This record gives sequence, C-alpha cells and structure tokens, in this order.
Amino acid sequence: MLNLARLQRPHNKDANDCAGFAANKTAIFDFIYRKVKFRPNLAKIALKFKSKREKMIYLCGDTHGSAELHKITNKAFLSQNFTREDYVVVLGDFGLFFSDTPNERLVRERLGRLPYTLLFIDGNHENFDLLYGLPTEEKFGGKVGVGGENLFWLRRGEIYEIDGRNFLAFGGAFSIDRAWRRLNVNYWDAEIPSQSELNFALSNLARFKSAGGKIDAVLSHTAPTFLMSALSDLFLGGGAIYDPTTDMLERIFELAKPEKWYFGHFHADRKISAFGCEFHLCYDEILKFYSKLP
Repeated sequence: MLNLARLQRPHNKDANDCAGFAANKTAIFDFIYRKVKFRPNLAKIALKFKSKREKMIYLCGDTHGSAELHKITNKAFLSQNFTREDYVVVLGDFGLFFSDTPNERLVRERLGRLPYTLLFIDGNHENFDLLYGLPTEEKFGGKVGVGGENLFWLRRGEIYEIDGRNFLAFGGAFSIDRAWRRLNVNYWDAEIPSQSELNFALSNLARFKSAGGKIDAVLSHTAPTFLMSALSDLFLGGGAIYDPTTDMLERIFELAKPEKWYFGHFHADRKISAFGCEFHLCYDEILKFYSKLP
C-alpha cells in the first residue's frame, strides 16, 4: 500500500534533506502515477495535474539570420524545461530565409533539433520570394508558412490561438538602408505590406471580433505611427523616415484595441504605455508572455 506520508517533509529531519524532492511537484505526481496505475482515481488526478502545465510563450526581437540567433539558442535559455508545446516568437528580421545558401540551410536544419516550436513574423530584411514560396498549412487557427518541423512563419493578417491566447500577426517594414541594397537581391518591395494584406487583416479582425473574439496581443515588426514620437531617439539622424506600414498598424490598433503589443525593428528594449495598451519593443531581452486566462 502506498504510504503518502513518505512524500511529506519529515518533522524530525533537516528541511534540506528532502526539499529538492518535495518542491518538484511533477516528480511527486509521476511517482504517484507509477505506483497507483491500478487505482484509476489517483491516476487521473496525477494526469490532470500534468496536463495543466502552462505552455511557455517567449518573444524576442530581430535575430538577423545566424548573427543573433544565440539569443534563443544559448545554453542558459535552453536549460528550461521546454517541449514542442512551448513557443518562441521572433518579431521580424528572422533572416534565415534570405539567401538559401548551404550554410543557411544547415542552420535551419539545426533549428529542427530545438526543444521548442519556433515562430516568426516577417520584418524588412527577409527574402520574400522564399517566404511566399514556403508550403502553407492551417495551424493555430490560421495559415502559416512551414519552414521546418518546428519552424513556422506567422503570416500577415492572420489571427492565431496559442495556448488559449489570441495573437494577430502583421509583419513588414520599410528598409531605411535601401540605398545600400539591390532590389530583389537583398531587399524586396514586398517588405511593405500591400493594401490587400491590410484589407485582409482588417476584415479578418472584424469577423473575429463580431464573433465575440478578443485579441490578446498584436505581433508586428515596426510600430503604429502614434508611437513614433516615443521612439524618436532611436532614429538614425534624429528623424523618422516615412513608412506606410506604421499607418497600417495604426488602423489595426484602432480596430483590435489589444492590451499588449510586441514589436522589434528598432534594436532596443523598451516598454511604452499608450491608449490603454502596453507596447513592448524587443531586441536583446527575451520576454515571457503573460495574460489573464478566462
């Protein structure tokens, strides 16, 4: 007969003797499940506990191909108890579908060995010929581009449900370094969202909201126009170059009214509150997404 008292901390021993084991609830319930498989009620309790583990959703800024991928592949970050039901989202300029060289393909292959699922939106430094050439499938309630077994592109205007949270993705931005780039070689006109992509995002969002849906967060590469003044110190030369993408994002904000918004592009980490929304500019800092679940 299982003696549950053995799992409790002894009163006559030093607390450190079993603190490590007692603190690990998952280990305790695994132990219970192994010992009492023939007792359905207790086994169900153990499985219910394990199934309630909250998935982890992390967000980070630009990785620029393999140049800054270490932010989400270093040993310290990977030391967490990740599974493929945990997610890391790169907020544009992912950059590993850019030149399609053997080295780039090798890096993407190595990403397939990551313990979590890697998601990304597009930024301005992407090869859109490659991105739009990816196979698509329905995942998380919307269409994604499939870049690998655990690698997915979150497409513009789609609404995704991940761990009970609803995210609207809308990537893209204007490249301020176009003067040093060549069209369709290392920058593409598709970096700026089209009117049809904006129309799709707005109509998709309107349908979602009319059905009672609520957007928990918007994921973009740049930010809405009204936020530009709060970011002015980050602009090269002290002034912003007009980017039609920011006007599109302002229209999305007016309809979505999210409580949180995550973006990259400006190579800094900052939190800005505006119009009842927390805007998170992400770059080096890896943020964990928290929201109040119903």
